Amino acid sequence: MKKFMKLISVATACVLCCGVLAGCGGSGESASATSGAATAETTEASTEATTEASTEGASGETIKIGLLYSFGGHESTLESCMYNGAMLAINEINAAGGINGKLIEPISEDYNGDPSLAAERALKLITEDEVVAIVGCCSSSSRQAVKSVVEEYDNLLVYDITYEGQEYSDNIIYLGLVPNQQSSILVPYAVENYGGNFFFLGNDYVYPRSTNEQAKVYLEEAGGTTVGEEYVEIGGTDFSAVIAKIMDTKPDVVYCDLVGESQIAFYKQFANYGLADQGITCVNVALDELVASASGWDAVEGMVACYDYFVTLDNPESQTFVESYNATFSDGSCAASASEVPYMSVMTLAQVLSTMDDYSSGSAIAAAYSGLEIVGPAGEIVCDAENHHFALPIYIATAHDGKFEIEYASDGLIDPIPFNE
Repeated sequence: MKKFMKLISVATACVLCCGVLAGCGGSGESASATSGAATAETTEASTEATTEASTEGASGETIKIGLLYSFGGHESTLESCMYNGAMLAINEINAAGGINGKLIEPISEDYNGDPSLAAERALKLITEDEVVAIVGCCSSSSRQAVKSVVEEYDNLLVYDITYEGQEYSDNIIYLGLVPNQQSSILVPYAVENYGGNFFFLGNDYVYPRSTNEQAKVYLEEAGGTTVGEEYVEIGGTDFSAVIAKIMDTKPDVVYCDLVGESQIAFYKQFANYGLADQGITCVNVALDELVASASGWDAVEGMVACYDYFVTLDNPESQTFVESYNATFSDGSCAASASEVPYMSVMTLAQVLSTMDDYSSGSAIAAAYSGLEIVGPAGEIVCDAENHHFALPIYIATAHDGKFEIEYASDGLIDPIPFNE
């Protein structure tokens, strides 16, 4: 592993030398302002650049890895950033000589926010492009659609985003957080620092509902009380009625797991109604630098976020990752947890593939993840030997003056409990 990480460091230096610096939000352009056309152009340019890097000076065959993201729909800004993180890792690995002398050939497919199309694109990647693994998907519905495909064809999906847990597959590796890793830390922290009356707010689908149910368990253990709970349709942006209920119930904490357009709209309305001035603290399990930039840092000022990564982490891997990301992409996005997890998804996959000669079985590749330890921008992460999820560090940070100030770091890694056992 040390040799592999040394190669990554060398490759990152190469990328930094060749990149054009583009600061996160420095131009005043938010991530949400990026048009679909601009995103498509950036995607095409990134793919083209990586393909050239993959073929120049290559001898022998490449290792094909599928990238499955959506560049349309309500999560397109998020998934474009995820795609960037995966591409950054591929560029760095190829610059360092690839995997056992073979360069990665990325093959990207766009499923446009449609789970059935995600399954169709995954089938194409496996049967026509003959990829050894797929990195990507965002929503649980897209992951579940692809799950049946990778299982049927014994391929591998590396799923690279926080999700609700409640799942295991021999053919999926889960890099994102599951609810216990956040709520077991964030809930007691919030009760101690802000008060025990909680109002839960999320979109009306499986991730927020499951996440909140688990958070309530920790809330009860911490001596807190649920004073309200609301769910809005995905993409809903009018929170006037919800905010009226929040003002009526007077919670100490709004526990927020909204996503996408709803999340951004709520943050702005939370600020406009002055809820923070009324002693209400908004704590979040899906707020990172990308979302803060899209919402406007003024809107999220004082809000609390809990994640396994923030760009303000003071370690060499994080500093290099942020500099490299901002030097490579000029699409209005920025380095964030949204890009760090896909970045590490590719890095962990490359680490595992470097120990194998036969890539024909996705379940065999997944089994080789057992106990994997690797150091990245968030610090050390370890793959659980039993459930294909990762033990991760957890950080709590407050948004202040255009950045997240880290207030708390877990003492060691937090084990995943995907089934809320």
